[in-house]
Amino acid sequence: MSKIKQSGAVSLIVSVLTLILASGVVVYVNRSTIGEIISRQNQYNTKISKDAAEAGLAYVIAKINASGATYIDSTTGLIKGGVSPVTGQLPDITIDGNTVNLKQYFEVTLSRASNTSPIEITSTGGYNCSASTDLANKCKATSTVKLKVNITNTTGTGPTDAMITVGSAVFDGSTCIEGGANGNAIHAGGTIERNKTFSGENCTDQNGKGIYGDSFQTDGNLASLAGANSLAAEYIWGKSPKDLCANNQASGSKDSNNMVSASGKLDPANFTGGVYCFKGNVTFGGSGNDTFGSASSPVIIYVDGTVTFNGNAEINGVVHSTGSAEQAGGNVTINGSYISNGSMHQGSGNMKIRYVDYNSILNPGGDGKYRALSGSWKDWN
Repeated sequence: MSKIKQSGAVSLIVSVLTLILASGVVVYVNRSTIGEIISRQNQYNTKISKDAAEAGLAYVIAKINASGATYIDSTTGLIKGGVSPVTGQLPDITIDGNTVNLKQYFEVTLSRASNTSPIEITSTGGYNCSASTDLANKCKATSTVKLKVNITNTTGTGPTDAMITVGSAVFDGSTCIEGGANGNAIHAGGTIERNKTFSGENCTDQNGKGIYGDSFQTDGNLASLAGANSLAAEYIWGKSPKDLCANNQASGSKDSNNMVSASGKLDPANFTGGVYCFKGNVTFGGSGNDTFGSASSPVIIYVDGTVTFNGNAEINGVVHSTGSAEQAGGNVTINGSYISNGSMHQGSGNMKIRYVDYNSILNPGGDGKYRALSGSWKDWN
């Protein structure tokens, strides 16, 4: 009898242990299932909040482009266009015919280390929010994403003036500068000094000398670009120097900005059309009649340095120097435009600049939009 009691007790103990084990398994499975549900819910919340943050990025980029803004600084937001940190709410969505309000909001701020660095956009998105601001404390879930954008084109696709100087322009020799129908003869950030008497009706007159077309004595927008070569390029060409020089035709090793080191006289035989970019101080002319480019194959010659005209030279296209320009003598003809981020001084000789619109042939500009520097916000988070 005792054996039967003992056997029953053992069976009872085994049954209880089995029940406890089974209960433990059920509890474990239940907790795992709940944990998985919570995890998936958190992932969903994160996704919905990131959708709102990405919408904020897209909204602000569109707002910047719509405003025609040129650049922003690190404290006051966009200089032009008045774009400030913004908030917004995503519209309702429809699921199976039912309208659902997910209460998705975004807060976007803009910053820039300097006026020549990329714009950084920081967007915080929220899901199931009770207010449109202070999302971190007002939403069930939030996510923050960042994106860096820079200018691909801000003003146009190239120069519309015969001469552009960020600084002053001084003419002591014989000069004729003729602007086009849609631009200026001289567009200067500083003063324009003419120390010779001009005559004639246009630059095609025999011995015609003068400045034909409207000219600015001062232009604050240009003057503010002094020392900011990248912004000056963006202002005029609609792209950075590096992008302008992406298809640099000059032979030689190219640096990180796609430029080739050079100094002294440039050989016109090496310029057959297209974009040429150099880093260094260069000279045009000095060995007979040098001709750079042609009407059918014009050139853009971008010089990160100073330019000296010394001797006879004809340039069909555009010369743009980041430093000052000096004419030391000879006869210089530019059919196109001359641009200096510094000043222009004609000390002696004859200078003739007639504006020719080569922009459609050279096609240097972009499409007027700000673009992300990388493929998505994931590159910056």
